[in-house]
Amino acid sequence: MDKLDSAIRTQRETCEKIREEVDAHRVRLEVATRNFEDARMMLRDMEIELRTLEKAASMRPLPEVAATAVVTDDLNKTVAATAKRGGRQPGSISKVWRLALGDIVSAGNQPVDADQFYLLTRGRLGLAQNSVRERLRQYAALGLLVEAGGKYCVSDTTIERFKLKDQVSGPNTIVHAQVGGIVN
Repeated sequence: MDKLDSAIRTQRETCEKIREEVDAHRVRLEVATRNFEDARMMLRDMEIELRTLEKAASMRPLPEVAATAVVTDDLNKTVAATAKRGGRQPGSISKVWRLALGDIVSAGNQPVDADQFYLLTRGRLGLAQNSVRERLRQYAALGLLVEAGGKYCVSDTTIERFKLKDQVSGPNTIVHAQVGGIVN
């Protein structure tokens, strides 16, 4: 083998090493491109969902009580901004909801999120999950419930005002249910 053959062999080996390096970079680039496209599509989907949620939130009606009344800590001292007659007074709740809140109090008044509250009370309330969630928000705005971190418990004022501790638990109450890790 002469010098020319040796140079050819060396050049081939060098070209092969560079070709392998280029192929490795191409594979990494393809993976990075796929990851980029996946992230871009996920971002697009999340932005669509965000716009949908924002649109839904903008269409949500404001609670009537916020526009028509100022509620103090003592719900018995509700001052109406407009003098309307008839109907349920701001801060009062139906007997069914009193029973449902009483069940929560009887179960220890542990904070529950809207989904857990729905599961615990759906037999008694007969409402859709979104209706229960909206009612919880309204009751928290009125001070009937205490909301922290998306979880709700019955306020002390509500317990006293509606005498929820005096409510008797029976087989038709939710106290006997076990849902979402909460033992009642």
